[in-house]
Amino acid sequence: MVLSDPYQARTQPSESPDLGKYIPEQAAIKIDDLFADKRRIGRTKLEVFAAEIFERLRLRTVNLSRLECDRTDLYAMMHNLDRQARYRMREHQEKRILYELLFKAKQEERLQDVECWRDVVLVMRDFLNAWDAHEQMQARAIFLDHAGS
Repeated sequence: MVLSDPYQARTQPSESPDLGKYIPEQAAIKIDDLFADKRRIGRTKLEVFAAEIFERLRLRTVNLSRLECDRTDLYAMMHNLDRQARYRMREHQEKRILYELLFKAKQEERLQDVECWRDVVLVMRDFLNAWDAHEQMQARAIFLDHAGS
């Protein structure tokens, strides 16, 4: 009967000699891949944030254009009401409702400007944070590239 020494079993080399060995070339490739992936992700974040900003500004333009059309229609209605009032077909008092609608349209335009600014500022903050991280990643990659040479 042969008893094995537990200490000897722990200190003997393993059967696969490649396991656990540090190979600098493989580590460099993995680090390069890691930095490339992080740079790619950072660039994608920047593109998404820029697209969000452009989409919000486009939406603002569309909304303001619609409000301008509404105001133009209101001015046309007011002009027609004036003409009809001169010929005693309508009362000038009816104009008050149109003025209220015009005021609401102008108020909505101001609200659109404020909301757009708020949305753009929030996205710009995220954009600048992502840009900072992207630039830091590029600087690290350049540093490691030169340090490894």
